[in-house]
Amino acid sequence: MRHAFLNICFKATLVLAVAAAALVLYSWIVAAVEPSSGVRPLLGAEGVRWFFGTFAANVSGPPLAWLVLCSMAAGIFAGSGLGGAAASLFRGRSLGLRSSRALAASAATLVLIVCVVVLLAFVPRAVLLGVGGGLWPGPFSSAVVPMAAFALAAVSAVYGLAGGTYAGLADVYNHMCRGLSALAAVVPVYVMAVELYYMFVFVFT
Repeated sequence: MRHAFLNICFKATLVLAVAAAALVLYSWIVAAVEPSSGVRPLLGAEGVRWFFGTFAANVSGPPLAWLVLCSMAAGIFAGSGLGGAAASLFRGRSLGLRSSRALAASAATLVLIVCVVVLLAFVPRAVLLGVGGGLWPGPFSSAVVPMAAFALAAVSAVYGLAGGTYAGLADVYNHMCRGLSALAAVVPVYVMAVELYYMFVFVFT
């Protein structure tokens, strides 16, 4: 399964690289044939300066942090067994006493996190509200993905520790690192996709 996932990521990266090369060639030809078109060539002096000067800033935006956080949370979730327990409960299958208690503990953790989020964002003059008093844009909207990743990681860790899937915090950390290792296959796709987007913005604006 991992090999198939790597193959998909490789093909996606290749397609994006070809699209980027096609955009570079297109911008150069159109700018040379019809200078009044407004298309900025990526092979010109301005384009080369833009590419090298903004590359790091383009790929190091919030989506990269979101990917890292979500991959760590996914690693903890995958190793905790919480998904299997929830699926069994949904199908009406009975759980063991320890699994039931672990599920109750993880549910209580989730309720606690939701209560904290409500106090931080959904009451008058909450600290995560924007300048205009709304949720978007503001600190809350910027923190939605990190908060969701933290909630998933915390709930999964509590289930794994209470249910015996994790022997200790070291196991939680190990599975968090496994999630990061799985992210390695996605990073090239992310880099190519983000840079292709900004290339389009540069060429056509």
